[in-house]
Amino acid sequence: MGRLFGAAAVIWAGCVFVHYFSWRTFTDFSFLTQLGQDWRAGRLSQAFSNGARLLPDGLWDIGVLITFWAWGRRLGSWLGLTGNPALALAARTALGIILFNWLWLGLGLNGLWFGPVFLIFSLLLMGPALWDLAAVVRKVKVASLRQSLPLWLWGPLILALAIFLLALSNSLAPEIYFDGLVYHLTVLQYWLHLHGILDFATNFHSNYPFGAELYELNGFWGGHSEGAKLLNVAVLGLTVLAAAGWTAEEAGWGLGILTGAAVCFLPWVSTTVWTTQNEMVLALFLVLFFHAASRWAREKNPEARRPWAWAMGWFGGAALAVKYTAAPAFAALLAALWVDRKSGV
Repeated sequence: MGRLFGAAAVIWAGCVFVHYFSWRTFTDFSFLTQLGQDWRAGRLSQAFSNGARLLPDGLWDIGVLITFWAWGRRLGSWLGLTGNPALALAARTALGIILFNWLWLGLGLNGLWFGPVFLIFSLLLMGPALWDLAAVVRKVKVASLRQSLPLWLWGPLILALAIFLLALSNSLAPEIYFDGLVYHLTVLQYWLHLHGILDFATNFHSNYPFGAELYELNGFWGGHSEGAKLLNVAVLGLTVLAAAGWTAEEAGWGLGILTGAAVCFLPWVSTTVWTTQNEMVLALFLVLFFHAASRWAREKNPEARRPWAWAMGWFGGAALAVKYTAAPAFAALLAALWVDRKSGV
């Protein structure tokens, strides 16, 4: 049955590939001419100037992500969550995102969204996080590379890395997509201007959940949309780690790496990480929610189940705080539990 399913999947993928590509596509190198024209029209000095301006944003976002991981690591240890390194990194960082969302929400509802307040809180929480990172790095042992990856994995892995780097380079440009401008960043800019979360009567987008935007606020409050876009791409990396780690738990690292690469291949992913959106944040929380649900269903001991029940609540609630479309995930989970109550999800 497994071989039949695999053969059907390969045939389906081949049909899709043939539909969208042809021999003419592979032999069409006209894009090289366009690249040459763009290069001649561009200004190298301006490119270096933009890069220098974006360097502080990039370094700040790295510090922010380390802070999420460090404080989420504390919470994850307190809850008693376990997992392989990839899954643990994604889950701990996601927990840190939730904690910081609570902080910015509380400050916003009390009219305290001022630049110095953001900076003071961020630096106070970033200091211990960097200390934690240094302690972890000192204990890390370099793994042996004798057991190399299977040859068939290198192709998907290199392609996934290229897609990720392309998304990362795209995030270095200012936001120009209408959805990011009139929805995700405009409402944040309005609230920053008024120093708090208030009614925005002329923009109906402000009535939506803002869990993802509060996360992107960490890179946006300084005034640059590129900081928010960089954090959106970072969530893609976390989602890849979560999907790969979960699959590795079930079927080994070979299929885990392939699953992580497959996440990057989704066209939906490319269209949402090149701009400021909330779908990747939603995907991260849902993957972690379903993983926690699977571990909860698998455990028979009530004590062993409790941490995963807490994780389901944290990640499921965070998903609902990002977008209303998270609701069908709960219906899917209930249906799965009802269909297969004995063997788990």
